[in-house]
Amino acid sequence: MIRRPPRSTPKPSSAASDVYKRQTVDHAQRIGACLEAVAAWTAGAPGGPDAAACVAALEEIEYFIEDLDFARDLCKLGGMKVVLDALAKAGGGDVARAAAVVVAAAAQNDPPVQACVAKLKGLGSLVAAWRGDAATRRTTLAAISAVVRGNGPVEDAFAASGAAAEVVAAALGAVAGGDGSSDALRVAAAAAFLLDALACDAGPDRLAALAPAFAAAADAAARVSASSDADDESAAAARLQLHEFLASAAKRAPPP
Repeated sequence: MIRRPPRSTPKPSSAASDVYKRQTVDHAQRIGACLEAVAAWTAGAPGGPDAAACVAALEEIEYFIEDLDFARDLCKLGGMKVVLDALAKAGGGDVARAAAVVVAAAAQNDPPVQACVAKLKGLGSLVAAWRGDAATRRTTLAAISAVVRGNGPVEDAFAASGAAAEVVAAALGAVAGGDGSSDALRVAAAAAFLLDALACDAGPDRLAALAPAFAAAADAAARVSASSDADDESAAAARLQLHEFLASAAKRAPPP
């Protein structure tokens, strides 16, 4: 198993300080080289990297930014814009999925990174990828959740845009309409979790903006059974999670 850098950067002892500093410089240089590859793919430069090389570069970036300092530096030095530009160009597929993973890993409910992504209109690119490619929906939804959850101003803006209700209602509508696949159930569970998080401590304006999502949640709770003999282990677990999150969200819904 590959050991990732720690999310919180430890303070090295004096004996390890020089080694730590060299490693930090090396990691920053690797991130820089990867960002150059991603930017070249986005620009479509002749002889530049192909999609597979762009995905590999994004995956390496994701590995390093598990370290909180590198995640924040990605925003400070313009790297997040490079990632989001690639996401916007791809719209779906492997590059979009890899870029969304980077966004999710960097944000992880960290306010400075969340604010950076929001300022760069990254949520719009994530929602566009959600709309355009069903195969990336779990990944893009995870990234959306990481960017908005726990950040009141970002949550308010996302809800006010209508995109939050759209995404949640679409995911829950799929399972309410009869899609009992494991992937659909997992996407729906993630959407219900996001709705529950957005509704927590929400003011009246945010709750009003989420009204279509609450309606979809109530419909899904009524239509989707809590268990099914057709489920495999993964689908059964997702179905259980879905009902748990729907029940929690229902408690936060405004009165009719």
